[in-house]
Amino acid sequence: MKLGELKYLADASVHPGTIAYLREMTLDVATVAELGVPAATDQEVLATAAATRRVILTHDRDFDPTAGPGGKPDPGIIFLRPASADASFGSGIFKTLLSATKLDFTPPFIAVASRREGKIRIRSKAL
Repeated sequence: MKLGELKYLADASVHPGTIAYLREMTLDVATVAELGVPAATDQEVLATAAATRRVILTHDRDFDPTAGPGGKPDPGIIFLRPASADASFGSGIFKTLLSATKLDFTPPFIAVASRREGKIRIRSKAL
């Protein structure tokens, strides 16, 4: 699946400006607060993502992708690295990722999108 085809669940660590940008790009993004789990544990976020078929977006370094139903993030999780309080960080990563035509994800998956020295990298694996 391509990034533009997925639905997303942004946890509390994702900047509201990043969420607004993703929505401007017509991506289907919900937040944990909008779905009624604002102070959710990793287990609750994973269960909500599985129930709503949304890929989790997080900056949370200690988010445990194995805490959900079945021990896997279903349908997936994207870690945005490093954590940033700047909305342009997450927006910049997604702008680049959405334009990358070769990216394809097979749920369940884990992906890490990182930016270092102005370069964006993504590593992903199907589970």
